Amino acid sequence: MKYGTLTNGSLLPAPRKLEGEDVVIYNPTSEQLSAAGYKPVVYTDTPEAPEGYYAEPHWEEQDGEIVEVWEFMPNPEPVEETTPAWDVEQGEYIPAGRIITVHGVMYECIRDHYAAWNKQPPNDEYWRAI
Repeated sequence: MKYGTLTNGSLLPAPRKLEGEDVVIYNPTSEQLSAAGYKPVVYTDTPEAPEGYYAEPHWEEQDGEIVEVWEFMPNPEPVEETTPAWDVEQGEYIPAGRIITVHGVMYECIRDHYAAWNKQPPNDEYWRAI
């Protein structure tokens, strides 16, 4: 079983190494993790969403466990593409703030850089999905 904590609704997994006064525990047992304040994490199956909705997961503490809970959210309305598609040449300078669309997803450049190759796919180092 996995263990973790909740911080602002986000699941933080328990570490593989616990450090205390004059002791380091590698691969702690469930009892040691519980004593350190970590709780068992319960993953649940994604439910079938009704027509026009999708299932969005979040985490809640329930009865001493952290449980994956699902909420049905309405599908977003289709948006007409107003940003240019990915069309960058090798060596082209790309400034921070440039917005592009790749496979229907919009990305914003977060760091000035030069394209490494033609049709370079967005990566987390230079782009973020918006």
